[in-house]
Amino acid sequence: MNICFKKKIKLKKSLGQNFLVDIKIIEKILKYVSPKMHDNFFEIGAGSGCLTKILHIYVKNMLVVEIDDNLYKLLKNYFFKKNVNIFNENILKFNFKKKLKNYFPVRVIGNLPYNISIEIIFYCVKFLKKIKDIYFMIQYEVAKKISANVGSKFYGKLSIFLQYYFKIKILFKIGPRSFYPVPKVNSCFVKFVPTNKFFDNNLNIKHFKYIVSTAFSKRRKILKNSLSEIFNKNIFLKLNINSSLRAQNITIIEYCKLTKYFSKNIFKNLYIN
Repeated sequence: MNICFKKKIKLKKSLGQNFLVDIKIIEKILKYVSPKMHDNFFEIGAGSGCLTKILHIYVKNMLVVEIDDNLYKLLKNYFFKKNVNIFNENILKFNFKKKLKNYFPVRVIGNLPYNISIEIIFYCVKFLKKIKDIYFMIQYEVAKKISANVGSKFYGKLSIFLQYYFKIKILFKIGPRSFYPVPKVNSCFVKFVPTNKFFDNNLNIKHFKYIVSTAFSKRRKILKNSLSEIFNKNIFLKLNINSSLRAQNITIIEYCKLTKYFSKNIFKNLYIN
């Protein structure tokens, strides 16, 4: 079942390698992803090749990036003359537009290293127009934060920054024993769909992050206090936003309203690094 362990490849702790080895979970993933023969899939971190080995059968093209030199060689040899194109690179430095330009739109999938999962998700944000959907296996605690709804104790900056770009849904949990080596945390399979619901080309993302970060830096304070150096209470009234609420009780749309007002009426008199 697992092409990596038959060859006894040495695991590298520095890469945060926890390979998916549970065939039942892979079958469950296929059910949710529902691959079609015309699809082009881009897998981030093929690792041992368990998912790649099955998924490539169902799709037109399988594109894979794997940073581990030894695993890359093994994968390259195993998938020789198949519809699998493998790149031996760091995903965070991968030239997505250049190397995948003949395959857009792509569907992205991957079992992400826990320590850089958020970085990889933000990497994908740069190429939203080229991506149809994304399916990642990530740490369950992280998934709860990025998918949290307004008012939840998990709702925070990450929830807002990522939900501005994606509709995020936890599909199912995955226990530690589905991986090798066995991690100390639970994982889950998460779906990300690029959305235009909040996406606005006129929104200054730098200003948006500044306002959200400022509000959450004083999470226990109500907005008229946490954002008092930026907005006075009359602005909240004008924008129909309750200034007596805390940062975690404000929707993404409301943060967008504050951002647009800030960019148009306040920023010209305020310098931000």
